[in-house]
Amino acid sequence: MRVTFAFLILFAGHASACINTYETDILVMMYRGDPEEIAKTIHELEVANEQAPSVQSKNDLAVAYIIAGEYERAVTMLTNLEQEHPGISRTASNLGTALELSGNNSEALHWIEEGIVRDAGDHQGTEWLHVKILQAKVALEKDPAWLATHNVLGVDFGSETEPQMPSTLHADRLGRPSSLAEIEKAIHYQLSERLKFVTAPDPIVANIYRARADIAYLQRSPAASDYYLSAIYFGLKDDLTRRRAEQFLIEYRATDAAFPQMWLVCIAVAASLLIVGLAVRFRRKSSNK
Repeated sequence: MRVTFAFLILFAGHASACINTYETDILVMMYRGDPEEIAKTIHELEVANEQAPSVQSKNDLAVAYIIAGEYERAVTMLTNLEQEHPGISRTASNLGTALELSGNNSEALHWIEEGIVRDAGDHQGTEWLHVKILQAKVALEKDPAWLATHNVLGVDFGSETEPQMPSTLHADRLGRPSSLAEIEKAIHYQLSERLKFVTAPDPIVANIYRARADIAYLQRSPAASDYYLSAIYFGLKDDLTRRRAEQFLIEYRATDAAFPQMWLVCIAVAASLLIVGLAVRFRRKSSNK
C-alpha cells in the first residue's frame, strides 16, 4: 500500500497554501510544528529584523507569523513590505496566502493573481490552481450550494459512473490546454501545500481529490482508489463519488491479479485514518497546554 494518503493527512493539523521564504529552515520549522520552536524562531527573526531590516528579514518574519497563525500581523507586515519594495513576486504570493488564512478571500485572489503576473513559474507553475481554489471560495461565500453544480477545477468529467474525458481542459496564460498529467502535477503540488494548513472536513479539498481520482481513473492508475477515499474522508459522500469508487474497484479486480488484497488495503487505510485522527487530537491538546 502506498503511504501517500495517510502521510499527507498527518500534516493536516493547522489551519491554506503556498508560502515563500528566503531561509528554508523556516519551512522545516513548520513541518515540525513545535510551538516552542516556532515562538523561539519568531523572537529571533523579530530581533534580526529590528537590528537590520531588509526585504528578506521582513518576508521571513511574516512567513513565521503565518506559520504561528498570526495572520493579521503577517498581512500588515507584507502590506508594508509591498509598499516599500513593490513588485516582488513572493511578497504577492505570501500576502495572498495570509489574506486567505485571515478569511479575506477576495483580496487574497487579487494578490495570488498578481503573483502569477510577476512570476508565472512560481510554485512550479501551479498557482493557477490556487486561483481556482480562491475563486471557488469567493463563489461559496455568495452561494453555499455552489459546489453542488460546479467544481473547483472547472473541468467536467461527466455524470456517468465511469468518468469521461473532459472536452476542455485548463489553458495556460498563452491559451495552451493542459494535459491530464499537467493538471495532476498541479493538484499534487497544491494539495501537498494546502494539507499543511487544512483539517477535514473541507469541501474544496474533497472536490479536488475527487477530480484527482477521476484523472487517475481515466489513466487506469491504482491511485484512484486512494484519492476517492481521500475525497470521502474530506467530506464528499455523494452518490457519484461512491459509485465511481466502487466501479473502479470492480474494474481493477478484473484486470489486476493482486486485487484480492485491495480490501485489506481499504481496511488498513481506514485504520490509519483512525490512528492519525487520534494523533492529531493529541498534538492539539499538547500544543494547547
